[in-house]
Amino acid sequence: MKITPTNPYNIQRVNRATADVLTGVAVAIYTIATGRILLWGLIGEVTTGLAAGTTPDANFQSNPTTGTTTVLCGTLSVASDEIGTLYAITGVPADAMLTSSSGGVRDGLWGNPIVIPIGAIEFLCDENITGSISFQCWWMPLDDGATLVAA
Repeated sequence: MKITPTNPYNIQRVNRATADVLTGVAVAIYTIATGRILLWGLIGEVTTGLAAGTTPDANFQSNPTTGTTTVLCGTLSVASDEIGTLYAITGVPADAMLTSSSGGVRDGLWGNPIVIPIGAIEFLCDENITGSISFQCWWMPLDDGATLVAA
């Protein structure tokens, strides 16, 4: 994407197709290569209703190639979330993942972007339940040559 007056920060969007990411283990949803990025927005949307499970909790995390996995938000119960439910984060790791059932959800990252190192952005649901989620990510390269692609 070319830097223009309407996009002086070179913010780019990458969509990730819907998939079952509710497996009981962390699932890479985006891969960062070559350099660090600045994460401006991260939205998940339920495309196939989620099962009730026992008490399924989910969150986003950064899993760097070198170093320790870090949570990007606190967990949120995703039991029985319906089609159209949205998920987002504030940029403060202690804040629970934000949600809204079939409506709007505040994406707090626009005022609070996060530096993400080379590695993966993951979605973690602590239970294996049925359902699917699609994702959209807004980012910009922080280092020359940095890339972000759907995993």
